[in-house]
Amino acid sequence: MRPEFVRFVTAEIEPDSNQPTGIIQAACRLRDGDALTVQAREELNAELEWFKSNLSEPDRFVLTRSKGFYRRQSVAISWFKAEADACIAHAERLGQMLKECGVAVERLRTTHPGYIVYEDALQVVTIPFRDR
Repeated sequence: MRPEFVRFVTAEIEPDSNQPTGIIQAACRLRDGDALTVQAREELNAELEWFKSNLSEPDRFVLTRSKGFYRRQSVAISWFKAEADACIAHAERLGQMLKECGVAVERLRTTHPGYIVYEDALQVVTIPFRDR
């Protein structure tokens, strides 16, 4: 049986990857804007800090390993492994906070996330397959 992966996204499409924007990126944009109350910003920031403290930041978002890969356009997207229960629970909370701010959030599941360019115990970062 193939492993399953989970991703929480918004309706906004990222121009680099041509994929829906993930909720962490959407939450950062919302937090850094001026549409939130002080309390909502603090709650949103607390969830983002949890991810910063408990989830490794991938070192690459491109497929190539060639010299200068870090200067390439980031086209990869992140997925949680289905067994990353704490991450998924916090993502659900973050998604609910975004919904309360008027941002549509959807939970995606797949067994075929794309070409893996980064992996750890909780997540994979993938280049999406062209046909998906």
